[in-house]
Amino acid sequence: MAKPMVVTPPCAACGTAAAHIELVAPGHLPAGWDQWAGTTHGSFLRRPEPGRWYLLRQDTAAGTSYGGPIDASLAGRIAWALRPPLRLAQVRTARFDDDLGFCPDCEVPYCHQHWHPSDTGYGYCPYGHGKDLDPRWSPLADLHQMHPTVITSV
Repeated sequence: MAKPMVVTPPCAACGTAAAHIELVAPGHLPAGWDQWAGTTHGSFLRRPEPGRWYLLRQDTAAGTSYGGPIDASLAGRIAWALRPPLRLAQVRTARFDDDLGFCPDCEVPYCHQHWHPSDTGYGYCPYGHGKDLDPRWSPLADLHQMHPTVITSV
């Protein structure tokens, strides 16, 4: 069952938000609405299908925000996947391209800064585990030239 929620998993390296997901119930306004710039109010209020849930998110690769209407079934699946405590296997059922910044090997989330993303959207966590954070980019980039310094001990 869908329920309104705001989820900001903390980065395992620094504690800042690794991602930001918000499920907005039909007929409601997003959290922090009064802090939004007035120019963004109009675009939200003109959403195409009144009565539908709305998904807002900030991605890990570029840190950009976007959103759109979703049906109640998808809102329910996302709400189930993002119930606490957040675990990678559970988060993956929401089917976000970047798994909300979770490293598939460490099984914890990292923020944009700690993924060290390249221009192609591929990044490495602080322990050197690689991941495609933005699969819309071409995989043809030479990723070996972009590998950052890696932490070798815990």
